[in-house]
Amino acid sequence: MCGEETHARTIIGESFARIYEVKNLSMMQPISLLSGIICATWSFVFFIIGQRLIQPLTEIYHPHNDRDNVEKRKMKMVQNPSYIRTWFTDSNAERWIRKNTLISFFHAFITGILGFYSCWTYSPDIHRDYVNHITWFTYLTCSFSFGYFCYDTIDIISNQQGSELLEMMIHHALTLTLFGTSIIRRANIGYLMLALIVEINSVFLHLRKLFHQYNIPRESLIVRLTMVTNIITFLIFRFGLFIYGSITIFRDGERAGSYFHIFLGYILVPTIWIINIVLFYRLLYTDFLKKRKTK
Repeated sequence: MCGEETHARTIIGESFARIYEVKNLSMMQPISLLSGIICATWSFVFFIIGQRLIQPLTEIYHPHNDRDNVEKRKMKMVQNPSYIRTWFTDSNAERWIRKNTLISFFHAFITGILGFYSCWTYSPDIHRDYVNHITWFTYLTCSFSFGYFCYDTIDIISNQQGSELLEMMIHHALTLTLFGTSIIRRANIGYLMLALIVEINSVFLHLRKLFHQYNIPRESLIVRLTMVTNIITFLIFRFGLFIYGSITIFRDGERAGSYFHIFLGYILVPTIWIINIVLFYRLLYTDFLKKRKTK
């Protein structure tokens, strides 16, 4: 019996050793910029194909919609034209909003899992040096996300206008600058993986929005659970994790690159803090405070 246990432990130990060797090997292999460009391009095409495939899901309507909602849907087909019309432009505004939110949900789900997995798998190495950490897996994950943000930027410009367009463009411009420069320089990949963990909250943020777009009653259990989980994950990832990230950015200083440090510390971090605070207040007011005030 003891011999069998010893043999089993040996097999388990060898398995972990192989995993560790593969992990170290992937960190030692040189990463080419071309691989990042190919992955980002593939990601861009992937989401273009994805928006076509999910289009039938945008035509689903709640069975309890009244006539007023039907009339509103007809109005949305022609209202709010975009400033720029491209191949991405959808003539039906409501259909586009659903389509864009579904794609954003899938991106958040994929990259949130990959970001969390990377920070767990490559721990503690990745947390010791967010500036110089890089593996094929984390680099291509960042490139995949960069491709999505390129796609989403064009999609939003082609279908939105007004204050919402301005807010999204500020966020996406900062994100594309952060991801683009890091992918080209093949540095600060660890920080990008921390940023992708925030997408875990985005999953519930987009899910909450989808429930509203598909007219799922706010009183239903799944909607209530989503709203509560959204607030909890917001506090953990968009505030808690961002506090940690802000501290490490200022700690690393110019190790991240002199100009890059200025961009991170004095432009991106303050702007994202403002965006997160405003967004959190909107969510808290809409989902919880507004209902109490009406009572």
